[in-house]
Amino acid sequence: MTLADPVSKSDAQTPPPQAEGEGSRFSVPRTPWGGQVRPLIQIETALLVAMFAIGATGYFRVSARMDGLNTRIDGLSARMDGLSARMDARLDRLDAKIDASTKELRDLILSQGR
Repeated sequence: MTLADPVSKSDAQTPPPQAEGEGSRFSVPRTPWGGQVRPLIQIETALLVAMFAIGATGYFRVSARMDGLNTRIDGLSARMDGLSARMDARLDRLDAKIDASTKELRDLILSQGR
């Protein structure tokens, strides 16, 4: 039979013959056209595996982005620490200047009163 030969109706309706011992409880049921009938649990399992694979891929992408963001946040935190230290040093110098100016002004006021 070639591909061009017409298929008779009886050939299309009959399932393929089962091999010896294929009727055991481990055999896969067949559709009228010869395909395998997959139990619902197999389909659900395949869907769960696919969903897990997609979810895991998404998780690793999000995890990588979070790692990158954490690195950037750490860098910004280090910069903020540096700026805070510089600001503290400037404020200390300013406090010292204010204290010196206050003392000088007090001395000037006291010297004017004599």
